[in-house]
Amino acid sequence: MKSATDGGKPSIPANKYVLQANYADSSGVHNGGLQRLIQETWFNARIDGEYKLRTSPQLFSTSQIVHHNNTNLNEDGWVDGYGDQNGRQVLWSDITSSQFPYDIRISPDSFPCAVFYYDEEGSQKRTFLGQYVFMDDKKSDYSFGERSIYAVPSDPFCLTNTHKDEDTKANRVWSNSDVLRIEVVGSNVPFTSYMTHNNFTDIVTVEETDDQGEPTGKTHRSYNWE
Repeated sequence: MKSATDGGKPSIPANKYVLQANYADSSGVHNGGLQRLIQETWFNARIDGEYKLRTSPQLFSTSQIVHHNNTNLNEDGWVDGYGDQNGRQVLWSDITSSQFPYDIRISPDSFPCAVFYYDEEGSQKRTFLGQYVFMDDKKSDYSFGERSIYAVPSDPFCLTNTHKDEDTKANRVWSNSDVLRIEVVGSNVPFTSYMTHNNFTDIVTVEETDDQGEPTGKTHRSYNWE
């Protein structure tokens, strides 16, 4: 999603994604803004000098550790953030001098886009559906860090690596399912529910009523676009 040129590291290539309708809303839910705020706040928060909110794969990939010694939380002093290399506790910086190439997330990354519908079999017209957000799906495994990480500095998830001998158990330094996914959606309004062009048309077409609230037989579109 995010390239390295807009600050920080690039996002992990997503293996699943969604298109989410965007419309005017001050919450930022529908344009991905709130998810970005959650990601930045959670990832950069420091408590007692440590990044205690980062998930285990986020700690490992940034070569940070957290001491869990808060007795009020029933913590007994265990340390989080290490990977395992042949039985030896390691950080990513112990494996290579290269930074981990991606940002591991807790909330989806996204960017805005315009979506058009083309009716191939009917009118053969292009209809502008609106502004959408192209977003990581919450099941996009690599984005949140639960997939194994290998000692391949340029491609630790072996996403594009063609040498499968590097994608081996012996070369694996991280195998994890302890991740966190946070996604904020609004599902109580019609515009979040349409799945097809016909359904979309039904939603944006409003039936007009008279002063008594009775149907007039006329309709109008709540939005005008084509």
